[in-house]
Amino acid sequence: MNALPPALSVGGGEAALRDNPSADAAEGGQSVWRPWFDRFFKASGRFGRSTAGLSGASPAGAGSSGVKPQPDGSAAAQSQASPEPASLGQASPEPSLPEEPLPKQPLPKRPLPEASSLSSSESERGPEKKPETSPEKKVDLGQLLEPYGLAGLLAQLEALTQAQGFQLEQHRDSLARAQAEQAQQQQNWRSRCALLEAQLAEARDRAATLETDCLNALTQSLPIQAERDQAQAQVDRLREKLRDQRQHLEALEGQIEQSGTSLQEQQVLIQAQTRELMTLRGELSRSQAQVEALEMRLSHQGHLQRQLKGYADQDRLKRDRARDRQLQLEQDSTELNAQLLSLGEQLRNAQAQSSQWRRQALGNREQLQAIAQWAAGLDSAPLG
Repeated sequence: MNALPPALSVGGGEAALRDNPSADAAEGGQSVWRPWFDRFFKASGRFGRSTAGLSGASPAGAGSSGVKPQPDGSAAAQSQASPEPASLGQASPEPSLPEEPLPKQPLPKRPLPEASSLSSSESERGPEKKPETSPEKKVDLGQLLEPYGLAGLLAQLEALTQAQGFQLEQHRDSLARAQAEQAQQQQNWRSRCALLEAQLAEARDRAATLETDCLNALTQSLPIQAERDQAQAQVDRLREKLRDQRQHLEALEGQIEQSGTSLQEQQVLIQAQTRELMTLRGELSRSQAQVEALEMRLSHQGHLQRQLKGYADQDRLKRDRARDRQLQLEQDSTELNAQLLSLGEQLRNAQAQSSQWRRQALGNREQLQAIAQWAAGLDSAPLG
């Protein structure tokens, strides 16, 4: 709230009176308008609390400058004056009053048409009776305050009231906007939670699919490994057979050398053994080619397995990231739970009402069925 002008501060009214030639500024620098000012506001009945706030004392009429009204109508200053109290805004305090006591001064005797009549009627009623104002006649505060230089005080107070009302409307508008933004943010959080849950379900489905593919690849690689083992065993048998044939050839060569048989017979036998050896070598090469083909297929299967494992690792990382984001969203959702309590209460009330309506609907349906059965019985009953 901005600071008020000096005229609205506690000491500003007295300063305005001192600047006004119509005020009694010559009588020791003290103002004698305070008792009359309090009486006018009490008589109006509208600004009783504002008068107490402006004077800085109780509504009994004690002024903020330390001057107390005396029974004879004069005003006397205190021996030690205190500084002026703080204003309604942020205005600087007024200088303190002089320390020496002032002589008692009588009230000024100048014509006050409405104030004199009001004070005389108040003196006739006595101090115990509160001043009463007729409902038809209204006191014009502007005319009452005009002789004391405070004609603009009432307008300033009304302007201040209007400014406070405008600030209150601004606060209400800002509160409504904040509530709308909070509702929109809650809706956005719910949408993000639903999207992340859908992404997490999709990632889980993909992980299950990849695991199934890995199991299928392992199942397919088992027969290939069995075939490779069989081919390797066949190659080993062929190698053993070739080794036996070589040993047999060596034995035959030794026999030829030892027995001294004819060269032609030995050459024919050697050629036959050579052809048999070439046949065995061809079978061995074909077996080796089959083994190499099987090894290539196994390497390809291993590459596929490694690729599937890489996909599974990537999918696992994605699932971990999605789980972390889900945890973060759950932590954020715990903050929204406190705001959704009222909505939950309303939902429970609506569910209770819905269950009550459902029970009523079931009762109505049973009644309708009973009526339909009764009508069917009437239709099926023979006439006469």
